[in-house]
Order: sequence, then C-alpha cells, then structure tokens
Amino acid sequence: MTARVLALLAALLVAAGVLAGPATAAGGLVFDGRWAAPGLDNWDETIILKPGNANRLSYVRSPRRPGSAYSADLLVGGNDQSERIVFLKTVFADAEGQDDWWAWSSYVHAGSAIPNSLFVVSLFSKFNESVCGSRGPANSLYMTNPDPNRPADRWRYVLVGGKGSCHVRYVDVPGLAVVRQHWIDFSCHFRWSSAPVGAPDTGLSQCWYRVQPSTAWRPAFRDSGPNLVSTDEVPGTLSVHYGLYKPEAAPYAHLDLSGLVVAGTRQQAERAAFGGRAAPARPGGASTGGPPAGLFIAAGAAAGLALLALAARNGRRRSLFLKEPPRTPRGGM
Repeated sequence: MTARVLALLAALLVAAGVLAGPATAAGGLVFDGRWAAPGLDNWDETIILKPGNANRLSYVRSPRRPGSAYSADLLVGGNDQSERIVFLKTVFADAEGQDDWWAWSSYVHAGSAIPNSLFVVSLFSKFNESVCGSRGPANSLYMTNPDPNRPADRWRYVLVGGKGSCHVRYVDVPGLAVVRQHWIDFSCHFRWSSAPVGAPDTGLSQCWYRVQPSTAWRPAFRDSGPNLVSTDEVPGTLSVHYGLYKPEAAPYAHLDLSGLVVAGTRQQAERAAFGGRAAPARPGGASTGGPPAGLFIAAGAAAGLALLALAARNGRRRSLFLKEPPRTPRGGM
C-alpha cells in the first residue's frame, strides 16, 4: 500500500471516528461537545429525568449552526415527571487557575412552552452542594421572569464561588429577550478561581451574545470575583450540565442546542462552535434515548475496506492496526 493511500485511509477513518486522531485534531479544543453524528459525542453522560418522564431527545440536521453536524433536539414535558434532559461533562479535575473560552448556541422553537425559569448551562464543582447547600446555585445561564406567575422574558446569569464559602451574584443579560426561531450564540471567557474579590488571582467571568442573523457581538456581563467553589484542602473540579432543565409540568419546552466547545482562545472556540467541522467523537455516554452509532462506524469501515481493495489491486498489502478512539473516563458529581 503506498504512503499516499495509507494517509488517505487514515484521514477517512479519523473523520469517521474509527481511528483515533491526535489530541489537537480539534484545533486545540479543550473539550469538543459537538455531535458529529446521532449518538456520537464526547459527553460523559446524558441525563434524562425523572423516572416516568415523557421527554424526547433526538438529533437533527435542521436547525443547526455551521459548526455542528447535528443539533440536539430537546423536548422536555408531557407529564408532571418531566424535568430535564442534560449532557454532563467533567472538564477539569482541578479547575483552579484554568483560563479558557466557551461557546455554544441555543434555539427556542416557535411552539415551545416558556415556564417561569428554564436553565440551559450550569457550571459547577463537586463542592457546590456541600458548601452552598443542597439547593445551592451553580454558575448558570437561564431564562427567567421576576414575576413567578409569568413566563420567562429575559436571560440571567448567576455567578458563584469561594474557598469554603459561597459568594453568589446575579446579573441580567442586557437587551436579550426570550427570542424564538433564532439561534442565540454565546461566547464566554472564564478564568476559574475560588480566590476572593480583590485578590490578584480572583476569577474572571465575561460573556458576549448575538442573535442570528446578526454577526455583531453584544456584551452580556463582566464579573471579577470567585467563580469556582473549592475547600482549603482540595481544589475545585469543574463540570458542565448543558441542556434543558425546567419545573416539572406537562407543557413541552422545545429547544435545540448546538455543540458546546471549550478552547484556549476565543478564535478557536468561536470557529469550532459557529463555523468549523465537528471533530471525531466516540459513542455518547449512558442515555435513555438516542439512536445507535452503528451506521456511522460502518461508514468508516466501508471507506477503509474500499481503500484496502484499491491497494490489493495494486498488488501491495500490509497489515493495518486500528486503535479505538480515546475514551474519556466517566465521572460526574
């Protein structure tokens, strides 16, 4: 088999998720939470609650952002046990001092019910519950309304952090309503820290947003202060819940999500989330729904067999050893 054919075979198998590519194949991404195909992702777990729920999860080609091959289509509701569909990832085992960019998009469908509160992104450490209480907040982006009897009409972010303490702040995103049938892009810069306000190494949380088709970014908020919960003895981990979480009720809330990505620079994050190609991925984490990835893997295998046949016709055969894609250890709170 010629070197050229071997290289082409490897490229096709990497694209299909059969052969493991280098760790930097996703353009330097810290975490690639896009969906290259239904059921193929890098999330640790998919959580669908509560028992007896009528939630529905699927993967769609439309609507979607250019950065993702598929969107996750989330319908949460149908009965009083229907509470959430969230994707879980532990991004950092030790988040203290990590400095990175996060990017994602959400799309509210025209017929979606809008409850009083609807969470999309929550970022937390394993100490959030023990330090802040069982119902203590996490760093979260959500839709809400100050009137508990009315549907959400704005977006809000809650910030929380501290070393053995729970310093909480709330900020409304200026000018951003609950928009239907338009992608809302978010681009955020975080320096994770449990150090107090005023300390030179305290945290930084800064986000921008835009509503498609606009390409102009608008400031959402900027906060200097602790955004990670840790203890004096143990640094804080950092996990993300990405999905749809609402009060238990029958009316369906209907959102689509693009893949969430974490990168070292703003350019890397935004290019991957809003304009790049989804990187190779392994079959998704444990889930109560979602189609199998067999068709996707079979496509990669078919590509490999076709190139092996080509090499055989050239009269040159060699052994080819395929490695499985790297598997992220399953973790969680």
